Amino acid sequence: MTYRVTGTICKHQRRIFTTDQEEALGIQADWELERTLSAAAIRPKATRLKQEELSQAEAAFEMLRGTGLTIVDAVRHLLRNPPANRTEKTFEDAYKAFLRDREGHISARQLDNLKSALSRLATFLGPVGLADVTAENITAWLRSLACGKKSWNLYRSSIGAFFNWTAKEPRQWIDKGPIGGVDFYRKSETLSDELPERLTVEKTRDLLEYLQANNPQWVTFFAVALFAGLRPEGEVTKLADAIERDGVDRYLRGGTLYLTAKITKDRRARPVPLPDNLLEWLAQYPLTPEGLRAGSRDEYASIRGRFGVPHDGLRHTSVSAWVALHGVSEAAYHHGTSERVIRAHYLSLMKCEEAEAFYSILPSEFQSALPTGTES
Repeated sequence: MTYRVTGTICKHQRRIFTTDQEEALGIQADWELERTLSAAAIRPKATRLKQEELSQAEAAFEMLRGTGLTIVDAVRHLLRNPPANRTEKTFEDAYKAFLRDREGHISARQLDNLKSALSRLATFLGPVGLADVTAENITAWLRSLACGKKSWNLYRSSIGAFFNWTAKEPRQWIDKGPIGGVDFYRKSETLSDELPERLTVEKTRDLLEYLQANNPQWVTFFAVALFAGLRPEGEVTKLADAIERDGVDRYLRGGTLYLTAKITKDRRARPVPLPDNLLEWLAQYPLTPEGLRAGSRDEYASIRGRFGVPHDGLRHTSVSAWVALHGVSEAAYHHGTSERVIRAHYLSLMKCEEAEAFYSILPSEFQSALPTGTES
C-alpha cells in the first residue's frame, strides 16, 4: 500500500510514501500551513452558506475586527435595536402626505406657509427620493431665494417640521432629517445693519410700462403692492379671496382700503389710505380677485428677474416712500409694522422729491413694449 500526498503552492507538488502514513500526514499538514501563510489560495470551508452569503460574513468579520465584538454579538444588538424603516417615497409624495396630516390641526395660514415652502423646495429639487435630500440641497435652495436671515429661519423651520414628522413613529420613513446641517441665524444676527433693497422711481416706471404693454393681467397686483404696501405673498392673495367672497365694496370705500384681521400678517385690522395715483391705476385696472391673483409663481419670478426686483422689494419701496412723505408713525400704522423697524431700516431711505415722483407714476398708453436696455 502506498500513500500519495498532492498539494499546490505556486506549483504542483507530489511525494509518495511507501509505508509511513504518519509521515505522509505530517507533510500534508506542513504544505497546507505553507499554502495558508502565503495566501496563495482561499481556505477550504465546509459550510451550508452560499458563496455570496459567505462573502458577506467575511466582510462583517473584517468590520468588527478590533472592536472586541463577534458577528453574533453584532447581530444580537441589531435585533434588539432595529433601524428605522427605509422608504422609497419621493420627496413630493412625502410632503403632500405631511400637509394632509396637518390639515385641521393648524391654522389655514400656517398650512399655507408650509405648503408654500415645501412646494417651492420640491420644484427646486425635481424628482428625488425623500431619503436622498441633503442639507446641502436645502442650503442651495435657500440661497437661491436671496432672502433675508429672518425669512431664511422661517423657511428652515417649515422644512424642519416636515422632516421631523417623517422621522417619527409610526412612519419613520427616514432615520434623521438633514435640517440639522442647515445654518440657523440667532435673533441678533437676523437684525441686519444692511438697508432693505428697493426700486428706484425710474425702474418702477419701467416695470409698470412693461406690464401694461405685455402683461396687463399683472398690473393690479404690482400697483397695489407698490403704492399701498400690501405684502405680495400673503396679504394680496388673502384680499383677493376676501373680495371674491364678500365683494369689493366691503373693503374699498372711497379712497381707503380696509384690511381685516384675517387678511393682515399681524392679525390686526388696519386702514390703508390709497394715494391718488393708485386710485387712477385701479380705475383702469380694477381691484378684482383675478387682478390680484394675476398668474403663477413662475410668471411672478420671471417678471421680478427681468427687472431685478429684490426679495420684498415692492413692499420696501412702498414703505420708503410713505416714510419720506408721511413720517414714521403713519408709515408704521398703515403698513402693519412697528416704528422700531421703520426707524431701523427705512428712515431717510428715500428723499421727499423722489417719493413725490414715485406717487406721480400714472397709467397711460406706451409706444414701446419694452423699457430701454431690456432684451425681449
